[in-house]
Amino acid sequence: MDSLSGLGSRDVTVFEFLPNLLLAALLSHVLALVYQRFAQSLSNKRTFAATFLPITLTTAMIIAILQTNIVLSLGLVGALSIIRFRTAIKEPEELSYIFFCIAIGLGAGAGQRGLTLIGFAMVAGILCARGLFQRKDEGQNLMLTVTGPRNLAIKQVLEILEGGCTLVDLKRLEDVDDTVEAVFVVELDGVEALTSVRTRLRDLDDSITSTFVDHRHLA
Repeated sequence: MDSLSGLGSRDVTVFEFLPNLLLAALLSHVLALVYQRFAQSLSNKRTFAATFLPITLTTAMIIAILQTNIVLSLGLVGALSIIRFRTAIKEPEELSYIFFCIAIGLGAGAGQRGLTLIGFAMVAGILCARGLFQRKDEGQNLMLTVTGPRNLAIKQVLEILEGGCTLVDLKRLEDVDDTVEAVFVVELDGVEALTSVRTRLRDLDDSITSTFVDHRHLA
């Protein structure tokens, strides 16, 4: 154990740690702005982006502490093995941003400021460019949330939407208590098409509720 305690260990001073922590905080804040502006997620963007700062800073702190003693890293493996995360990440894009936060924390915590800045600039730049390109190709897309009884026939809902929309993309389907909630991204030609879709959904089942939201400005 004595031989392990000195293996790869080094002292991290406060003067080294604070600039790294400030860098992690700054980059996580910028990443949150990028996410809110360019992400295609249907979740509440402000709420999710608020988690970027604590995730990044916590990761940076862990890495900085582990550098002081290699034995602590072995203990971390055991601690993580008993942790259970029960909050589901519903969209792959959200998971990619979480990994980005962790990468920033790893780089800043290890004192690799140059590499962290270069990597952040490249990845964030790609995300922004992709977001701008996708928005140019978008029409008047709306997020449609359809809520109905558990026995609601999703196939019939899709047929109604495909008959009145130029684009239909099922994003999420959830069973909540005795109801079914389906989230779609749809593209409509105008108000008349929207009214027709709402009427046909209501004719399918009186208990169905439908909500249209411009998902590009959802934040």
